[in-house]
Amino acid sequence: MRTDRRGVVGLVCASVALLSCARHDGERAAPAISFATQVRPIFNQHCIACHGGIKQTAGISFVYRDTIVGTTADDGKVVVPGNPDESELIARVSSADLDERMPPQNHGGPLSTDEIGILRQWIAEGARWETHWAFEPPKRQPIPKVSQAEWCRTKFDFSVMEQWDRLGLTPNRPADPATWLRRVSFDLIGLPPTAEELDAFLSDASPLSRERVVDRLLDSPHFGERWASPWLDLARYADTMGYEKDLRREIWPFRDWVIRALNDDMPFDQFTIKQLAGDLLPNATMDDRLATAFHRNTQTNAEGGTDDEEYRVAAVIDRANTTAQVWLGLTLGCAQCHDHPYEPIENAEYYRFLAFFNNTRDYDTDEEFPKAAIPYDRNQWETADQLDRDIQSRKQQIDASVEPWFNDNRWQNAKVESAQATGSNELFFDSVDGLWEVRTGASLAAGSTYTIDCPLPPQVTRVTAVRLDALPLDLEAAAKIPQPGFILSFIKLQLMTPDQDPIDVPLRFAFDDDPEPFYSASESLDPNLQGWSSYPRQSQINRAIFVPAEPVICPPGGKLRFVLEHHSSSEHLFQIRRARFWYSGDDFWAEQTRQDALELDHCEVAYLQWMRSRLNSISVPVLTELTAEWQRTTFVYHRGSFLEPTEIVTPSTPRVIASAASAPLANRLDLARWLTSRENPLAARVFVNRIWNELFGTGLVESIENFGSSGQFPANEALLDCLAIRFQSELGWRLKQLLREIVLSSTYGQDSSADPAAWSADPRNRNLARGPRNRLTAEMIRDQALSVAGVMSEKMYGPAVMPPQPDGLWLSAYNGESWHDAIGDDRFRRAVYTFCKRTSGYPGLLSFDAPTRDVCVVKRIATNTPLQALVTLNDAAFVELAQAFGQRIKNCGRADPRDKIAWGYRLATSRIPSPEKLDRLLEFYREICKSTDPTKVNAAAASPYSIVASALLNLDEALTK
Repeated sequence: MRTDRRGVVGLVCASVALLSCARHDGERAAPAISFATQVRPIFNQHCIACHGGIKQTAGISFVYRDTIVGTTADDGKVVVPGNPDESELIARVSSADLDERMPPQNHGGPLSTDEIGILRQWIAEGARWETHWAFEPPKRQPIPKVSQAEWCRTKFDFSVMEQWDRLGLTPNRPADPATWLRRVSFDLIGLPPTAEELDAFLSDASPLSRERVVDRLLDSPHFGERWASPWLDLARYADTMGYEKDLRREIWPFRDWVIRALNDDMPFDQFTIKQLAGDLLPNATMDDRLATAFHRNTQTNAEGGTDDEEYRVAAVIDRANTTAQVWLGLTLGCAQCHDHPYEPIENAEYYRFLAFFNNTRDYDTDEEFPKAAIPYDRNQWETADQLDRDIQSRKQQIDASVEPWFNDNRWQNAKVESAQATGSNELFFDSVDGLWEVRTGASLAAGSTYTIDCPLPPQVTRVTAVRLDALPLDLEAAAKIPQPGFILSFIKLQLMTPDQDPIDVPLRFAFDDDPEPFYSASESLDPNLQGWSSYPRQSQINRAIFVPAEPVICPPGGKLRFVLEHHSSSEHLFQIRRARFWYSGDDFWAEQTRQDALELDHCEVAYLQWMRSRLNSISVPVLTELTAEWQRTTFVYHRGSFLEPTEIVTPSTPRVIASAASAPLANRLDLARWLTSRENPLAARVFVNRIWNELFGTGLVESIENFGSSGQFPANEALLDCLAIRFQSELGWRLKQLLREIVLSSTYGQDSSADPAAWSADPRNRNLARGPRNRLTAEMIRDQALSVAGVMSEKMYGPAVMPPQPDGLWLSAYNGESWHDAIGDDRFRRAVYTFCKRTSGYPGLLSFDAPTRDVCVVKRIATNTPLQALVTLNDAAFVELAQAFGQRIKNCGRADPRDKIAWGYRLATSRIPSPEKLDRLLEFYREICKSTDPTKVNAAAASPYSIVASALLNLDEALTK
C-alpha cells in the first residue's frame, strides 16, 4: 500500500466518497451497487486472467473475497471497505502510469470510467461480497399484482406479466389454433399433427379443447421417444465404444429404459437416483441396475497398447463432469488441473466430488465388465431378478464362511528353493521381511509358465490346503497407481519326493478373497476356463486358497511344486509379478470342504446360474460398486495427471453449494439423494431451465450449460424460481405436469410474429413478449418426413436400426463393421432408434446439429448451412420419403393438381397455403411436368408430385414449429 494515502488524507477522501453516495435535499441517491451483476463481471473480464483460480499473481485472486478484501490499508489487501482512495485496486485501475495501471497493456485495454466508478461506489458502500445467485435457494414469492391479471392462465404467467409491466411491454396476440397445435405437437411428441387431428381440433369449440389435446399428447407413447433425445445427449448415449476402434456396444436397453421412464412420468428425483446409483438401492431391481448404464456410456478405448488405468480415470472424470453439468449446471471440469478460474471451487474439491465415482467396478476393458444380463422379454425381468438375488445370496454365504480362512493362523509361509519360467521370463526369490516370495524380472514373455519348488520341513507330514498370494510388484505404489494385473490360467500342484517322479495332486476346491472377481480362483482349476484374475489392474494383494481332494501325505524330503500357467497373449502380459506361497497341514481344511453344506452351496449356485442362462438376455454395461475392503483411494492429481497423485481426499460436494448439507455424503446414492434434495439449490433450476430452452429455444438462463458466475444471469429470476419451486414441490418432480402447465400458459400460446422494432429490441425473445418460433431438431425433421410420407413405423424399443445413408462412410480403422440399410419397418423407424456411431454419425442427423455424443452435450448449437439443404433435397433417405409423400399427394382423393398440392402443403405445414404460395407451387408443378419424360411420369422417382413433395418438406414453414 502507498504510505501517502494514509492518515487524515485517507479519511477525508473516504468521507468525500461516502458523502457522494448520500441522499441530499433535492437529489436522488445513486442506486446501490450489485456485486453479482455489476462488480463480478468486471473482475471476470479484466482481472481473472492473472488473479483467478488458475494464476493467482501476488497471492491475489478475485474469485475469493479473503484474498482481496481487508479491514485496513495495512493488511496487504487491495480493497479496504468504505475507503476507495485507500484501496490499491482503485489506484491501479485508474493510474496514468502505464507500468502501474491494471490490467497491463498486454492483457487488454484499461477499465472505462463507468467501470471504475462502479468499483469506487462498491468499495465506498462497504465492498459487500454477495453469494452468486444460483447458489442461493430459490425464493418463493407471492403472486404479484399485474396490469392484466385476466391474461394470466398459470402462476408463472404472472411472473412474465410482472416483468412486462416493468419494461413497458404488452402481450402479443394469441397464435392461431393451427399454429398452436403444430407447436405443441412437436414439443410434446416430436411429430406434426395429422390432418385428422388438425380437423378435429379446429372443429372443437369447447373451452377445454386445448387441455384435451395436451392430455392426449402427454399420454402418447411417442412422448418418451421425443423427450429421450435431449436426455440421451446428456447421457452421451451411443451404440459404439468410441475412440479409435469405436467397436459396437450393446447398450440400447438403456435408451429403452429412458423412453419408458419418461412415458411413465417417473419423478425426476427417482429418475436421477436410479441413473446415478440404482445399483446401491436396497433390493435393487433389474430396472434399477439397467438405469446405471447412464454412466457406462463413457467411452472405452479398445486400441492396442493403451493404458487401461489411464482411460478408466478418464471415464471417472467424465462421470464427475457430466454429473455436474446435468444436475448442477456447473463447469466443474475447469477445476481438474487447478482451482476453478471463475468459481470459488478449489482443485481439491474437484477430486472430492470425483471420489463419488471412483469406486465402481469397471476398468476400461474391451469386455466392458461388469454387465447385467437383461432379458429381451420384459415379462422375464422379475424371474431374472429373483434368480440374480438367489445367486448373489448363495455366493455371499460362501464368501462369509470362507473369509476367515485367509487370515487363519494355521498357514505356514513356504520357503522357495527354486523358481523357473519359460520363455525370456526371469524369476527371483528371496525372503523379504521374513516371508519368502517370488518376483519377475524386467523382461516378460507371453504365455509363460512358472515352476516354483518349495521344500517342506521334516515335521510336516501332510498338506491339507495351499494358499497363493499375488501381489503388485510395489504394493505401496500400487495403492496410488494400480499396476498391471494377472490372469492365472491354470494352476497345478505336485508332490516332489526324493525317489519318485512328480505326483499330481488333484485340487477340489478353490476360494478367493475378492467377492466379485473378474474370474474366480475356481476357474484356474480347469484349463478350459478363463482362470483366476485381477485383470486388468491390481492395487492390493489378491489371495486364493486351493484345497486338494484328499490330504497330501508328505514323505521326508518332500517338496511342493506349484506350476502356474499364464496363457494370456495380450500385449499387457497379464502375469503374476510377485507371489507368496503358503501351506497348512491342519485337518480343518479337509473337514470344512467335506461338509455337505459347502458342496450343496456350490451345486446350488451352479444350478441357479444354469437356470439364469436359460433366459435369453443381452449383456449391458452397468455400474457396480466395489465392496468396502476393495475400495480405491482417491487422490488429487497434480495438474490433472493420474500419474502424479498427491493428497488423499474423501467424497464431498463443493462447499459453495454444499454449505447447507446436513450430513456427510459417503457414496453415489448419498450424492444422488442430495442432488434432488432441497439442500441443493441448483438441480430443479437447471432442469426447468433446460425444459424452457427446449420449448422456447432460449433458456431463462441463456447459458443453460453454465449457472456459474461466468454464465449469464436469468432473464427473469422470479419466473425461474417459480418454475423450480413448483416443479420440486407441488408437481412432485413430474415432467409431464410441468410441461402441461407451460404449454397451456398464455406465455407459450402467443403468436411468434413481431414487428421489426420488437425483433430488434429483443432478438432472442428473452422477455417472452412473443411465442416461440424455432427450427425443428434433427430428429424432428426426419420424423416429420416419415410421418407425412405415411410410412413411419409404430414399432418401439429394441436394437438400433440403420436407415439408408450414403455408401462408404463407415471406414473406421480396425473395425470390420459395415452399415447395412434396414429393410421393412426398421427402415422407417423414428430417429431416436437410429444407430449412433461416435466416429461416423448418421449424416442426416449430424447435418442438423445432432451431437456425436462423445461427451455430455447440454446445448445443441443451431446452425444454418447449405449442407442441410443438400441433405434434405438429395440424401437417399429423404428422397425416398419425398417419393412416398408424393404418392400420398397424388392419391389423396382430389382431382385437381391445385387441390392435391394444397392438401400436401397443409399436411406438411399444418396450415392452408395463401393463394400466392399455391400459385407458385402449381407453377412449379407444371414446369416439372413439362420437363419430365411422359413415359416415366408414373414412376415414383420421377413423379412431379414427388418433386413437389420434396420442395414442401424444405419450406421454412415445414422446418419450423
